[in-house]
Amino acid sequence: MKKLLKKIPGIDVPNIRLYYLFSYIHDSFFTEGNWIFLFLMYFSYTELGIIDAIALCLGMLLEIPSGAFADLLGKKKTIQLSFLIVFISLITMSLANSSLVLFSSNLLLFTGLALYSGTAEAFAYDSLIDNKSKYGFDKVYSFSISIKAIAFIIAAGIGAIAASYNPRLPFLLWALTFLIGTISSFKMTEPKVDTIKFSWKNYWLQTRTGFKQLLRPVLKPYFILIIILLGVDYLYGWGFMKPAILLEFQFDALSMGAIFVIYGIISAITINYLPKFRKKISDFSAILGLGAIMVLCLIMFSTNNQIIAFLAAILMSLAGTFTYSWITIIINEQTPSMYRATTLSTIAMLIKLPLILLSPLAGLIVDSGYLKMLLGAIAIIVSLTLLYSTISNRSPIKTNNLSDKY
Repeated sequence: MKKLLKKIPGIDVPNIRLYYLFSYIHDSFFTEGNWIFLFLMYFSYTELGIIDAIALCLGMLLEIPSGAFADLLGKKKTIQLSFLIVFISLITMSLANSSLVLFSSNLLLFTGLALYSGTAEAFAYDSLIDNKSKYGFDKVYSFSISIKAIAFIIAAGIGAIAASYNPRLPFLLWALTFLIGTISSFKMTEPKVDTIKFSWKNYWLQTRTGFKQLLRPVLKPYFILIIILLGVDYLYGWGFMKPAILLEFQFDALSMGAIFVIYGIISAITINYLPKFRKKISDFSAILGLGAIMVLCLIMFSTNNQIIAFLAAILMSLAGTFTYSWITIIINEQTPSMYRATTLSTIAMLIKLPLILLSPLAGLIVDSGYLKMLLGAIAIIVSLTLLYSTISNRSPIKTNNLSDKY
């Protein structure tokens, strides 16, 4: 058993062990897909679109500041506050008896998630450097994705069963996991890498600099792809689009749970091969290929076949997971440590733009019965983005690993 544990990347670093725990807790999505059953008790799709836009605007405003505070004030305190806020919001959701309470707690949830965004990865990355670990971040991150996949499998299955009895139960279950995370976060040790004493001058300087990192020559070719591909993945995965699509094909809570469990199992098996994939295919080509898979899935959703929709739902989630993971590793390799959390939070902010801009309109379109037409329009936008990126970046993209093996 000990020999097996020693093979886990970075397991000898206490902060990395906590990072793996936090990864499990954060992705224990007991509410995956089934959240729609509680929210549709109080809102229409149009109203859900407006609610998503408002909540995401709040999260978007907090993304970069949260990264800057994490870099300047400490990642430990930021993660602790995030877990506490999410716990409170989920408890409130599970007890909500009015649209106002549900709306307010949803805003609180996005606030907590915004604080966590990018901070955990930067915490793990800096902890590896701080402890001079022999493992690179790509291996640690890939293993954390496997942990997230396992958490997702277990939580999605249990959540689906719970939702079939009461749509409030999944929210309560997820809240309890965040309570565990809140308590465990006090064992964290703040990494010493690139710490800076807080001042408002440094705060604004670091925020601006973090945003500029994405426009550096080495990352600029990925900029539009990050916004569109991760934006579409976010639109599909975090808004009402995914459950709305599945409900369109008459999937109930248990059927949705089956889709998410299968996706989770495949993701857990394949994501650990990401470092090997990177040795065989360039980062840019991989991102383009994953974007093409997203387009294929959107086309598959335009059919009336439930089996094809079942497969498309699984494949779409896998493409999104690999795209986000691949880009996260690229950003961590190409960004100085002191700006890493800010840059990752900037990305998390940018990918919310499509959902903020499209959500209210998408809700109206779904209520009007034109969901598949909307999916077709999104497929065209992604296709044009891939074509533009391919034409404008014909020369090989040169990269420089700023932290050597990390």
